[in-house]
Amino acid sequence: MKIVIKTKVESSLADVERKFDRNLFVKLSPLFPKLNLLRFDGIGKGGVTQLLLDFILFSQEWVSINTHSVSSSKGFYFIDVGKKLPFPLKNWRHHHIIYSEESTVIVDRISYSTRSLILDLLMYPAMWLMFYLRKLAYKKYFKE
Repeated sequence: MKIVIKTKVESSLADVERKFDRNLFVKLSPLFPKLNLLRFDGIGKGGVTQLLLDFILFSQEWVSINTHSVSSSKGFYFIDVGKKLPFPLKNWRHHHIIYSEESTVIVDRISYSTRSLILDLLMYPAMWLMFYLRKLAYKKYFKE
């Protein structure tokens, strides 16, 4: 399944790149499941992000690695790929694209799959909403 969410923020491209850090990651965390950030190496190639997702009755680990990271005067992007994913996810790829037009635009391009197309479809509304709600967090964080 694929999800694409674009968000315009009131901040310079350089400021957005500088502030794409651990603090932002924490601000982007959904209300549920609760995320415990165990490791965040940043957005550079090879960077690892390790989470513990707390579902109240049980917890699951999530580990992603940044496979690409490119920066230029026109923008930057990085891609994180899931290496250890919580059930029922089988594949995860999150392409973070940030570029400048009249303002700075943050694009979250996500592709994920489970072992079942039906489950992929059932998860889609919750996944879409989780990333759509990031728009508010991005706008607030990059205004500070």
